[in-house]
Formats: sequence, structure tokens, C-alpha cells
Amino acid sequence: MKNTFILYILMAVLISGCNKDYLDRQPGANISPDVSFKSVKDLELFTNSFYNAALPSAEGVYNEAIDNIVKNTLQDELTGKRIVPVSGGGWSWSDLRNINFFLENCYNNLSFQEAAPYAGIAKFFRAYFYYEKVRRFGDVPLVWQSIKP
Repeated sequence: MKNTFILYILMAVLISGCNKDYLDRQPGANISPDVSFKSVKDLELFTNSFYNAALPSAEGVYNEAIDNIVKNTLQDELTGKRIVPVSGGGWSWSDLRNINFFLENCYNNLSFQEAAPYAGIAKFFRAYFYYEKVRRFGDVPLVWQSIKP
């Protein structure tokens, strides 16, 4: 009798604790346009990620090929032997996808005056992204919308 009573109480607690909408939630790790970009702080945090791709690494600043170290061979960029790689070698478009995703959705929940400064930052980094690609590879495709990964 005592075990049956405890079982009924446990079942009542479990049934009353269930929420039908609990399983239909958006995953916390994914950014969707419906849930993100609701405040100016959200826009600021997302645009701060663009700086990681633009800032040079230590290799780009202290490069042995352009410093006062004498090298016996020339780089492929200087000899004209550059080829566009199939993967790697700077042929990555994930930064552009993030920028285009931001530009498509930054005006969804905020006014134009609130979102415009951050859209300007994103457009600057999109132009800088293309500058770097054209400088490195020559002709590159122009993509204005975010492509699904």
C-alpha cells in the first residue's frame, strides 16, 4: 500500500511537470534570426566577431619572407605560380557567410537608426574580406546573401 501511494505521487508529479512545448524549443547553441539580434548589445557582440578574421596573426606581422632575413628561394606569390586551392590555403568563405547572415537579419527586431551603425561595420568587413580575396587570388565570386553551410 505504501509503495503504491508513493508511485501515484511520483506519477502525478511527473505528469504535472511535463510541458508540451518543452520539446519544441530552439537549440541554445544555434543562432536563428527569430531569437537573435533583439538588442543593440546583441548586434555589438556579433560584429565583434568580425575583428578576429581581420586582425593579422603574428605570422602576418613578423613574416620571415619580408623581414631582414635572407632567403634563398622566392615565394609562389612572387614567381607567379599561385593556384587557387580546392580547400584550405585561404579559400574559406565562412567569414563572409557570417557577415551576410548578419546583414540579412540585423534590421529584423530593431529600428534602422539602432542597427545602421552595426550594419556599416559589417559592410566594411565584407569589403575588407573581398579586398583580401582579390589581392590573394585575383578574380573571386561575388556573394551577397548567406549560403547555407
